[in-house]
Amino acid sequence: MIALWRWLRTVRHFPVSSLWHRLRLKIKRKRYRPPQAPLALYQEWRAVFAEKTDFTWLPAGLGEWCVVQGPLWNASGNQTLSERLLAGQGELLNQPFELFQNRLELQDGLAVQTPLWREAYGYLEFLLPLLRQLSVLDLQAYTQGIELLESQCQLFWQLPFRERNWSTYGVARRLLVYRELLKSLACFSALFQQAFWEVFYQEACFLAAFLEVDIGGNHLVQDLTAWLAVTLAFEKLPVTRPLAERWWRKISGMLAPVFESQVLPDGFHYERTPMYHGWVLKNLLECIHILKAEKPDFSVQSLEALAVRMLAAGRSILHSSGQIPLLGDSSLPQAPDFSLLERYAQDVLGGLPDEHPAALTYLPDAGLAVFRLENPSASLVLDCGDFGPRCLPAHSHCDIGSFEVHVEDAPIVVDCGVSEYAPSLLRDYFRSSAAHNALWVPRADQAEICGGFRVAEYPDFQGAEAEQDAKGAKVTVRYENYSREYQHQRSVYGVAETFWVVQDWLTHLIPAGRECYSLLHIHPDCGIEYRDSVFTLAEKLLVIPFGFSKIEWADYAPWRTNLNLYSAGFSLARPGKLIAATPKPLDCFGWVLAPFTPQNRPVCQKLGDSVALCFPQSGAYRLTWDSGGLQVAFLGPGLSGAAGSEGER
Repeated sequence: MIALWRWLRTVRHFPVSSLWHRLRLKIKRKRYRPPQAPLALYQEWRAVFAEKTDFTWLPAGLGEWCVVQGPLWNASGNQTLSERLLAGQGELLNQPFELFQNRLELQDGLAVQTPLWREAYGYLEFLLPLLRQLSVLDLQAYTQGIELLESQCQLFWQLPFRERNWSTYGVARRLLVYRELLKSLACFSALFQQAFWEVFYQEACFLAAFLEVDIGGNHLVQDLTAWLAVTLAFEKLPVTRPLAERWWRKISGMLAPVFESQVLPDGFHYERTPMYHGWVLKNLLECIHILKAEKPDFSVQSLEALAVRMLAAGRSILHSSGQIPLLGDSSLPQAPDFSLLERYAQDVLGGLPDEHPAALTYLPDAGLAVFRLENPSASLVLDCGDFGPRCLPAHSHCDIGSFEVHVEDAPIVVDCGVSEYAPSLLRDYFRSSAAHNALWVPRADQAEICGGFRVAEYPDFQGAEAEQDAKGAKVTVRYENYSREYQHQRSVYGVAETFWVVQDWLTHLIPAGRECYSLLHIHPDCGIEYRDSVFTLAEKLLVIPFGFSKIEWADYAPWRTNLNLYSAGFSLARPGKLIAATPKPLDCFGWVLAPFTPQNRPVCQKLGDSVALCFPQSGAYRLTWDSGGLQVAFLGPGLSGAAGSEGER
């Protein structure tokens, strides 16, 4: 009954049209029977393309493009994975596995795996490194590679149609694998080619019949990308050309509206998850690439403008290390490499402007703010926005006010990431406030997260403000948690391009005196030194807590039943490090974060009721705090120096 009540409170946020479409698709799936491929399909392919080596009409997606344009990536990535495949070992979701040898072994193996793993296996993308490496293999390895690709594909095709096609998104990703296979198809056996065309045709028809317009988001974008690629391939063969022309009429009217509806005015993807922003941008660039090659009369101007905006937004949130923030359901190994994505965009779109990152980059619609320092190169990325779209809560986390800090190429203060997609206590943890650098009130989360991909009740997001003047940049965000037990305000600002201040106010906690914590999750590889109430992290970041009654920290040891886990990607959860501070009642509290180099290592000194933060090269600052906030005063190059004030923030 509780689960039903939560489900009802979740779906009340969904459009009625979306719910109706989802119900209609469920009924349609039960009655669906795959069509037979035209008998002449394989023969036409042989007649038209078997002897051709020019496949310029199949423009490269990002993965294929990287093989040619990124030789270092090719050598370190495809070659290693190809060798492992030839030795009988694949890799899925950052985990190696032994290749299955027969249908019974495959079915038994899939049955014991998580839904996400089974879904990822069905993409068949684990075979791509070997497929892309075929042209550089010697004769013996080439023959072995062809045989392995044939056997693994045919093994998967032996599964009943419904078992391998229960997800439209999975079919879309698999069809793009088949599309890459077209370039080498003539090298495979005749029996394999016949089976390939039967499967290729059936799964393309399935995709066209079950587009995920009810889900939308990155799923619908992936569906459209695959549908476009398949349609333009089918246009090359007389027997499938009428079908492809009907599909093209539908696709051509959907492309621009779908992409434009999912991109916010500031250029970020509306699911507000950095990894999916990268995936949608990748799909958009691939669509533009395909259209320019195959449909030169079709105007892609609006799509190109959209890609430029998305590229600028994605570039603007990268850390000093080059990594995306681990906000929402982001996985570093699964996210597109943004440096390669930029180079691909240069090829697809032409010249792109160079943009020097500012001290503050604010994306108001995405709810992201990025503070930067130049010496040392450091970044603080703040989530200062509301949850993602109410009709698509799958990747929303309780991360309002959460932030990450990287110094040079090192992640220091980190989001905990994501480990799996299956509904579980572990997934609930990674979506909760406890897994973010935010305020955590036990049993009173920011939102009521449920069901792995759902949100039953949302916080009352009360807005964010950004300001920038001669004193620096400041961003403030406010919200009230879903159960109306507390209100939280967080402000982040930079001081003299030298350090950052994160300060918080907590009001009307019910009941009064209830325990709560301000959390800092530290990357597992960072050393933590604690001395005189000051933390030094990885010899790169000084952290001064203020306004707290108690400070706790955990260095790999479990804290509060393992609330200090870290996962850079799927299946990579491991113990992390954590600083947890208990605020004083009614006081302002927070953190001073000072990145440093060995030459400009700061020193803290007590000055009565305040603290002096002294930088050898940047001067000294007096830090004083009370219930009204933290005041920062510049003391000059030495502790006894005179005085102007950076003012109260």
